[in-house]
Amino acid sequence: MEQSNLRAKYEAQYVRARGNLLAMLLLTLANVVLMIAEAQVSFLFSAILPQVAVTYGWYLDAWLGGSTYTWIAYAISVIIIGIFALCYFLSKKHRGWMTAALVLFSVDCLVLVYWIYLGFMVEDILDIAFHVWVLYYLISGVVAAAKLKKLPPVPVGGASVPPAHGMYTQPAPVQQPVQQQPQQTAEPECQPDLGQQPVEPQLPDGDAGNAEE
Repeated sequence: MEQSNLRAKYEAQYVRARGNLLAMLLLTLANVVLMIAEAQVSFLFSAILPQVAVTYGWYLDAWLGGSTYTWIAYAISVIIIGIFALCYFLSKKHRGWMTAALVLFSVDCLVLVYWIYLGFMVEDILDIAFHVWVLYYLISGVVAAAKLKKLPPVPVGGASVPPAHGMYTQPAPVQQPVQQQPQQTAEPECQPDLGQQPVEPQLPDGDAGNAEE
């Protein structure tokens, strides 16, 4: 019972991590679309790396002219969001992809620190808070995946598992010893004694008289 409770706990923890990963993914995609549409609104709880890429692409094209860097920035943003989406969908059956999402989001956190270093604004406090939130859940998801890997596998069909402590189990039937049949030994054949004189058969009285005649 204790192992089943631990399994349910870690699985719920892993599901929450995937839920936060999905929310961050969708809001990041929404922010990039709003930036391209030049809307004056954005959402929190999103990755900053795709937005920084778009910003730098616009900056380089405004400085050098053309639109090459803008399209490169769009491609980089799509790749980053696509990797997050790949981590989300594949992490359902392969928990190692949660680690990949954690690594990528850790890079995103480093970009946020550098962005704040260039010019801190009060609004950045909310970005820091939400990045810490997502980072916490991704770490908890990786830890839960490691704990689930160490637990014994769930029995399939009629497979037997060791009983938990204090659980009543039916005693195993005692096997009766097989009684072996005694082996019959061959009786030794009686050999005649060669040193003994043969006994002549005795005839009845009447037959004896006839024999004398």
